[in-house]
Amino acid sequence: MAEFLQSKGFGASPNHSMGGQLDYSMAVEWAGFGITGRHSMAITPKN
Repeated sequence: MAEFLQSKGFGASPNHSMGGQLDYSMAVEWAGFGITGRHSMAITPKN
């Protein structure tokens, strides 16, 4: 996916969900899609 996005001109890089460059749970919160629970996992209205 990162290669596809890069080929379209986006600045994408592959990332592992555990210990990568981005904390996905916090990204969910920052984007306004949900909150980070006490278990450090994202909680969204759907789940």
